[in-house]
Amino acid sequence: MKFNINLIIITLCFSAFFFNANAQTAGSAITPAHLQAAEKFLVAYGIGDQFKTMTENVINVASNRLPEAQRAEFADVMRKFMAKYYTWDIIKGTMSKIYAQEFDEAELNQLADFYNSPIGKKYAEKMPELVQKGMLMGQQIMAEHKDELVQMIQDKSKQH
Repeated sequence: MKFNINLIIITLCFSAFFFNANAQTAGSAITPAHLQAAEKFLVAYGIGDQFKTMTENVINVASNRLPEAQRAEFADVMRKFMAKYYTWDIIKGTMSKIYAQEFDEAELNQLADFYNSPIGKKYAEKMPELVQKGMLMGQQIMAEHKDELVQMIQDKSKQH
């Protein structure tokens, strides 16, 4: 079975979209209590509970871009890979550090309190659907204007 390596890389990058964060305070010391607050927020947000579903959605989206004969095998390979390297239990420590670098302990506790509230729970529950709708909107815009984009790229390449 031959897969397009670029598709696999795109799949992994796509999954990283859900957890994109750039550390702004990488030099500051992070205490155990700070990390605990970060994990408390992530759990309150529901990332741990939603992680498997989000990963499965990413695999399904990527699989659907392949010829039907390759989809099941690709999905199987991706599930095995993700189970080995990309589960909530494996990444929660790193994710906690990323959030601890972006938010101080008090902010993380406030976020956890919000996401443990009824409106926070509703927001967290709706977020994957909202992100998916936003991505579909972006795909639709790209599809509607792909000819123009192709032309712009071709024009730019002619200049160089």
